[in-house]
Amino acid sequence: MSSPHISCTKSTLLAGIAATLLSFVKANDNYKAVATSPAKRNAVVGFCYAALLLNIYASMMAYAIVEKTSNGKKPSHKLKFGCKYG
Repeated sequence: MSSPHISCTKSTLLAGIAATLLSFVKANDNYKAVATSPAKRNAVVGFCYAALLLNIYASMMAYAIVEKTSNGKKPSHKLKFGCKYG
């Protein structure tokens, strides 16, 4: 794969991970064992929101760059799975 396609995939994957982390951090059940101040918890939630939004923005920009540079052409490469041992 070319580099822009890889960056699309990576930023989309990271956005999914950030969404999962956000749902974990916002759950009240995860804070029963350790006393956590609300200010620290709100800061972590804020950072998770920022990570999610920035990764979504990075995904959109990567896809836009791929569309702009491909000029409507399909990629000419074919993915090959498996190994050849010589």
